[in-house]
Amino acid sequence: MDWYEQLADIIPPHASIAVLGVGSELCGDDAAGMEVAKNLVAASLPPEITVFMGSTAPENFTGQIKKANPQYLLVVDAAYLNQEIGAVALVDSETIDGMGFSTHMLPLKVMFAYLREETNTQIVCLGIQPGRTDFASPMCEEMAAAVHDVSAKLNRLFARS
Repeated sequence: MDWYEQLADIIPPHASIAVLGVGSELCGDDAAGMEVAKNLVAASLPPEITVFMGSTAPENFTGQIKKANPQYLLVVDAAYLNQEIGAVALVDSETIDGMGFSTHMLPLKVMFAYLREETNTQIVCLGIQPGRTDFASPMCEEMAAAVHDVSAKLNRLFARS
């Protein structure tokens, strides 16, 4: 089962969802989560979908996420999955520290623990395997294609709502 089918099984139609795009727009493929979030903001999303641009300090959005009180928090970020560039997978939010989510001010695992303590939000992480993440490097073609695919599939998933 691919990531889209897994996500469709996890998140029911009409659920309230906060999407948190994460990553550095200055470091090539690390910008994947932010690019997906931008694409979602540009789309016509149902009102129960809220998108946040977390960048390299997603912890700054915990207050807004708590206020939105979504049933699901979908975090989209570049992640070292030990797969080919552009591969996409759901990642267990409990194992984030070992997955290469590392360009953030506060470890995502700490932020997730806080949100679990403060809300009833179920946290789902979508990782995209980066290639180059050097400062000032462009996004590679494989990652750009993955960002496009993920954005389109998330739009399709959210249209069920």
